[in-house]
Amino acid sequence: IIIHGAAKNSRRTFSVSSRVFNGYNF
Repeated sequence: IIIHGAAKNSRRTFSVSSRVFNGYNF
């Protein structure tokens, strides 16, 4: 099980996703 890579990607994805979510959520 690879957690380090997943965690790193998840962190980056979460950051972008959060930004997009905030943009769509008025």
